[in-house]
Amino acid sequence: MKLFALAALAAAVVGLGACSSDTDTDTDNPTDPTPTNPEFTVAKSGSTFQYDQFVLTGTAASPTAAPNGSGVATVGANAIVGERTAQVIFDAFLSAANEPSLDTNQYHEAGGVLSKWYRIGSPALGNLPAIVAGKAWVVASHPTLSSWTALDTTISNVSFTYSGVPLTGTVKMKIMGNKVGTPDVTVDGKTISTVHTRFNVEASIQSEVPFIGPISISLAFSEEHWFGKNVGLVRYERLPFVLPATPPIIPAPQDIPGRRIVLKAYVLAP
Repeated sequence: MKLFALAALAAAVVGLGACSSDTDTDTDNPTDPTPTNPEFTVAKSGSTFQYDQFVLTGTAASPTAAPNGSGVATVGANAIVGERTAQVIFDAFLSAANEPSLDTNQYHEAGGVLSKWYRIGSPALGNLPAIVAGKAWVVASHPTLSSWTALDTTISNVSFTYSGVPLTGTVKMKIMGNKVGTPDVTVDGKTISTVHTRFNVEASIQSEVPFIGPISISLAFSEEHWFGKNVGLVRYERLPFVLPATPPIIPAPQDIPGRRIVLKAYVLAP
């Protein structure tokens, strides 16, 4: 189920399930698959990035940030991912409660277009266990467009269980990307030119549950990225949102906290 996508939920709420490769999807990304003159994926294998981590509560318009540990990202060797050459980054975070989370992120850059290999899955929601649906390349930053469709997909026959009963559902997900600005960011005394972008995500799953009938769970949330030229990810935020009630699966609305990570130091391998 494509309800929450991203490692953000792994550290901020609960762990994401692994995504099956046979359900991977792609998107009409406005990009040439041949890398040319990379600006954001130049960090070589062995480069390291240190981040501070925060949990975000309240509203998306006015979130409150509280420190929640830190993490280290390490650049690995490039790999072929979704038929593209990708920069591979391994993340290891430890929350303030000493809860570890591990994740792998992949990026592809071509002609100034930066794409992210986007995890499509869901943690447990109410009485609904975690559901997995795949991955897709989505455009995270575009050099000439102010807005773009990063993903618009429907997946049928997604398997999951509810109260031990095997079910199938139809998943829909739409991600609209837009450019917010190009601010300069200071990290460890260094001024970095960045591009700030936002994902506005809408997702749903529909299914027929025995003795309950048809269910439809929908939600919307936003994610933001700051990518530094000649550096990589400088800042990330998934803003807090409200998960609507869907009785009896989700008996009442739930406040879902967000996550912020901020680069505090980095070492680029030669």
